[in-house]
Amino acid sequence: MDKIEKLKKLKNLLNDGAITQEEFSIEKSKILGIKNKTPMIKNKSTAELEQAKKDFFDKEKLKAKAKLEAEMEIKEIEKAKNAKKMKKIINMGTSKGKTVFFWFLTIFCFLVSLGSFVTLKTNIIIYLFNGIIFLILGIMACPKISEKTKRCKLYTKLKKYIIILLLILFIVLTNLI
Repeated sequence: MDKIEKLKKLKNLLNDGAITQEEFSIEKSKILGIKNKTPMIKNKSTAELEQAKKDFFDKEKLKAKAKLEAEMEIKEIEKAKNAKKMKKIINMGTSKGKTVFFWFLTIFCFLVSLGSFVTLKTNIIIYLFNGIIFLILGIMACPKISEKTKRCKLYTKLKKYIIILLLILFIVLTNLI
């Protein structure tokens, strides 16, 4: 350890109040190799200096430990934020995929409904009911309408059963043809 570092540590000890000005001057003279004309009480100042050094290094260890813990806590917080962002991105992708699927389903149902209405020339009642069933299914599958009907809790609960009932009715009517 060079003289400058020793002097800096000694100055820190003085600033922290761990040593007195007199002790600082004596130790500074020793480090720089200057003979000190002031008398020194060897036993007391050496013991106090050793205790001050020990206290100083203990404080530095505690500061370093606290800093390390704070950095680790910051990293954990950032890690949690990144995980939350990734989850949000994944959910966004999943919901976009569902939305696209339901739009295709809506278009399919409307096309089947349209096809049923066009073929009304034969078995008018069956094709009319099939067209109405697919029109209702298309409306229920439409993401924009589903978004607006989320407020109606009863409808949301019964939606699955309504769809199943309409599909069963469609299958029964199709078998009558």
